[in-house]
Amino acid sequence: MKKILGVALSLIMVLALVTGCGGDSGSGGSGGTQKVDFPTKEIKVIVPWNAGGGNDVAARELQPIFKDMFGVDLVIENVAGGSSAVGLTQAINSEADGYTLGFMTSTYLGLAAQGTVSDALSDDFENICLVMEDPIAVVCKTGRYETMEDFVNDAAGRPGKAVVAMSNTFGTAPVYCTILNELTGMDSKLVCYDSGSRCVTEVLGGHVEVACSNYTDFADQVAAGEMKVLALMTQERSKVLPDVPTIQECGYDVFSLGYIRQMSFMIAPKGLDPAVKDILCDMFQQACQSEEYQEFATSRSFTSSGATGEDLDGIVTEVYDGLKEAYDSYFAGK
Repeated sequence: MKKILGVALSLIMVLALVTGCGGDSGSGGSGGTQKVDFPTKEIKVIVPWNAGGGNDVAARELQPIFKDMFGVDLVIENVAGGSSAVGLTQAINSEADGYTLGFMTSTYLGLAAQGTVSDALSDDFENICLVMEDPIAVVCKTGRYETMEDFVNDAAGRPGKAVVAMSNTFGTAPVYCTILNELTGMDSKLVCYDSGSRCVTEVLGGHVEVACSNYTDFADQVAAGEMKVLALMTQERSKVLPDVPTIQECGYDVFSLGYIRQMSFMIAPKGLDPAVKDILCDMFQQACQSEEYQEFATSRSFTSSGATGEDLDGIVTEVYDGLKEAYDSYFAGK
């Protein structure tokens, strides 16, 4: 029955393009687009990280959903290297026919902000759908601190001594921690490691006071009672962690440069046929908002809004602009 419904939905989506699929409903909205026969074959998604990571797992979770809902095969190809730049450059330079997409993250926007990759974002790629948003968490070993204020007070009393472990050299977590240092004057030492798992090791081993990274890096240890979340670097409380305060609730407004969220979103090469873009946006939005994917997101402790169109464009622009200002203000020349 699922397969029959999937084929029916696919036909409905294609037929809808005769009258302009998407319109101004937030899916890229081309208005009166002409009929297009898409997709007629598998769609490749380039994940610019090694297999088994959070982004890879999230992308692969979409495979059976796409097959059931639309009768379409998603083929995941891992192309790691350059902090995601290698795979995404390959995706961006692919033929703009809708059959090769890239799984972009805030990390790539950070590279663009530094000028490591092109910063002319609007000339590089088309935004398709926001697939996942992983809250940035400040965590400690259970029993070390009870509140975020406890850590700040401890660090402020030992300027330059308290250590915050992070999993990348420039991105969401380093920006927020740098601003937090400035706000509080605690002058904590920000140390970047090669992975979230290394941050876990450093915290549990007592080598650092706290870690600041994607919550999914610590979810298992938090669930096991080994680690405690002191705060989330979010503007609103997380649906998956409703009892954890936001950093603003703790009294620290680190959003002076905007809401620089840690996210992953589907992109396509620039120049995509508007009708094809409409179909892709609608398909990914439906898949991300499906009951199956929402349950998966909750189980992995992230959220998935499925934002598309102007909503997603605005989010990407805000994150990029915030990272660019942060790099120019705090990181350039260091």
